[in-house]
Amino acid sequence: MSLFSNFFTSGPFIPHGHCYLWQKDLVWLHLLSDSFIALAYYSIPLTLFYFVYKRKDLPFNWIFLLFAAFIVACGTTHVMEVWTLWHPDYWISGVLKALTAMVSMVTAIELVPLIPKALALPSPAQLEQANRNLQAEIQERLKIEAQLRQIQNQLEQRVEERTAALVKANEQLQQEIRERQSAHVLLDTLINNAPIGIAVWDEQLRYVQLNQALADMNGLPLALHAGKTIAELLPGVSTNVTESLRQVLTRAEPLLQQEASGETPAAPGKQRNWLVSYFPIHLPGGLTWAGAICEEITERKQREAAQRILASVSAALVTSLDEQTILTNLTQLLVPALADYCLFDIFSPQGSLERLVWHHRDLPQSLWFSQEQNFIPAPSNIHHPILQTIERRQPLLLQEVNPDWLDRIAAPSQQSAFPWQSQVRSLLILPLSARNRQLGALTLALTDASQRFYNTIDLSLAEDLAYRAALALDNAQLYYHAQEANRIKDEFLAVLSHELRSPLNPILGWAKILLNRRVDEPTTRQAISIIERNAKIQIQLIDDLLDVSRILKGKLSLTITDVDLKAVITAAIETVRLAAEAKQIQIQTRFLAEEGLVRGDVGRLQQVIWNLLSNAIKFTPSGGRIEVRLESGAQGSEGLNPASPSQLFPVLESASPSIKISVIDTGKGITPEFLPYIFDYFRQADSSTTRKFGGLGLGLAIARHIIELHGGTIAAESPGEAKGATFTVHLPLMSRDYHLPSEGNTLVESVDLQGLKVLLVDDDTDTREFLTFLLEQLGADVTAVSSAMEALAVLASSHPDVLISDIGMPDLDGYELIQKVRSGAIHPPACSAAEVKNIPAIALTAYAGELDRQQIMAAGFQKHICKPVDPDQLVEILATLT
Repeated sequence: MSLFSNFFTSGPFIPHGHCYLWQKDLVWLHLLSDSFIALAYYSIPLTLFYFVYKRKDLPFNWIFLLFAAFIVACGTTHVMEVWTLWHPDYWISGVLKALTAMVSMVTAIELVPLIPKALALPSPAQLEQANRNLQAEIQERLKIEAQLRQIQNQLEQRVEERTAALVKANEQLQQEIRERQSAHVLLDTLINNAPIGIAVWDEQLRYVQLNQALADMNGLPLALHAGKTIAELLPGVSTNVTESLRQVLTRAEPLLQQEASGETPAAPGKQRNWLVSYFPIHLPGGLTWAGAICEEITERKQREAAQRILASVSAALVTSLDEQTILTNLTQLLVPALADYCLFDIFSPQGSLERLVWHHRDLPQSLWFSQEQNFIPAPSNIHHPILQTIERRQPLLLQEVNPDWLDRIAAPSQQSAFPWQSQVRSLLILPLSARNRQLGALTLALTDASQRFYNTIDLSLAEDLAYRAALALDNAQLYYHAQEANRIKDEFLAVLSHELRSPLNPILGWAKILLNRRVDEPTTRQAISIIERNAKIQIQLIDDLLDVSRILKGKLSLTITDVDLKAVITAAIETVRLAAEAKQIQIQTRFLAEEGLVRGDVGRLQQVIWNLLSNAIKFTPSGGRIEVRLESGAQGSEGLNPASPSQLFPVLESASPSIKISVIDTGKGITPEFLPYIFDYFRQADSSTTRKFGGLGLGLAIARHIIELHGGTIAAESPGEAKGATFTVHLPLMSRDYHLPSEGNTLVESVDLQGLKVLLVDDDTDTREFLTFLLEQLGADVTAVSSAMEALAVLASSHPDVLISDIGMPDLDGYELIQKVRSGAIHPPACSAAEVKNIPAIALTAYAGELDRQQIMAAGFQKHICKPVDPDQLVEILATLT
């Protein structure tokens, strides 16, 4: 390292000029001498290079190049002599001299063995003697050529004499040739233009003639066939064709409509099929040749095979409604009929891609294959062909898989070896889609063992198979979901019967005791208390059932006010405090947020908190602990469900201000298997007759819907059974700049809708009467009707300024109404059809999801207002539209 660092430093050395005491004459003497030496040393190699370039035939020309390198190195040392006169870079100078020494030594070493070879070269005297011998030989050859010219002249004379006799004979032959050529041209034209293959073989089964159609079938040039046998040109089809030709030559009888198969250079690796008719050709002299007419039927055979496969697949798909059985039966049909191995990657209910079924034609490979199936494409591997096929919903055909493609799609770690070890040579990947739903992908692969490649016919067949498989798979999944829903329904009804009957038992029992027996006052108070408690339990069960009914019908309404979550949490805790104290459960609160104001329904939000606390108390053992936290934070979109059809308030933007409520308990926890279904309707972790905890399993589902109506989210976490659980609620936080409008300064009272003609359509009488009263108070002229048919009649006879319509209505819904309005088919007498067609329209509906909003706007409405109606919002939109 020190040597390397010293190499580029002058160190303590002094320039070489000091050795000459900087005497000008001496310095110039050395300067000019070294410069001219260097110039000469650089010129000599150029001369040598030019010499070697011009005389590439010289032996040992490399020694000249070595000498040139040696001379260049010597010249460089003289350049350094000039340099070091002023710059003491002696390390560089020394290294250059060392390199010069090395080149010099190599030259000297290489020169020693070269001397004997150089001495072995001919001397000038020897070369002179060889030239004299060559000259003598040339003179001898000139004499011989003179004699040959004499003989040639004699032969030319004889040829001229014979030519005259041959010309006449030649003219006669030319005439015969022209006649035969005319016949041959006609025959060749007929044969070559025939759309089928035609060939003629001699008695040795050598090609005598064939047309271009057959040459194209064989994949070989037409001229290459002449004089060659089938075995020489087409070993892949020679066996059965040669045997048929020999039979024709032996029996001298035709052999018609014979099928032949094999591979040809026209399509290497592809099994092809032909329909051939063989016939004998009898020639003069007793010779018999063989001819054949050939038609390719490969595609026809493939279509027949495809139809057989489709028939087998269709039969297999209807034998079961079990997803695993369907796919297993299908893979066993596809392998080896269409593939060497086959994969089914199916989306699980959780949305992850799982390799549900696979099959390989080779048992040892299949055993190895089964160990590789955990290497399914990860969601992050967006370039994986299976994921790309699913995303694009287009099949992928790779007729020939190359190594570069395998390297490109290989995933990290062990999976990178899988595409290589499977020896795939041709690949088909098809999306499985049914009823506009992506179910997964089907992968079909041919390996090196099959010696063929997929083509477009295979792709067409595979697409048909994938379509049928997707329909069968979708039917199986729908059947499973129907069975599961039916099972859940039965379990729920059983639980409902139990939960409804259980409180009735003490109610009826104590009521009968109070009616028929004389009991003391403490017992009476106890009986009344028990009856009251169980009646409240039944009321809660009935309320939950009614809430679920409203949710499913989209009729669950909220009374929107400003809500202080601290007060809501405190009130909910007071409601459950006695139940917690009965089990010696401590409830702690941590209000970390400075403010807790949200817009919402105070009763419904308290219902959610009460439900979470009740569950925590129910599932926490005696002596446990429950903590309720209220804290602020930015709620990102990852915690939300923007596609929820029941959402009332807009979804929070990413990083929007929000308030978070957490209920943390030390109870029995939630199993990982049940956690994804914790907020589903009618689902309970334990619905057996031996369960320890009662309830219908509706509380959390109702809580989720209420929170989503408020534009928030609710989530559950649990490390596992007996490890407690955490429920987290996010709600949009009211802006600090928000002020309640004063009683005399509301938007409703400040906006004047005087003279505005409003056509109101809603099948709900209460909503219709409320909106009519609201708008008429602001001066609007409201025409209220209960159906879309009535609305069309009004539009046909008058011209309102704005249309407000419900979506869900009997007979004709809001979508059909707006379509008829926008079609321009309504022609009222008071205005043009275009004015009716372009009337501003507002959709007023309980369908509050983002997808509903998009569908409503696409149908032709300008605005979408969710029920329950905020009067200020409705008035503001009316003001902007008109």
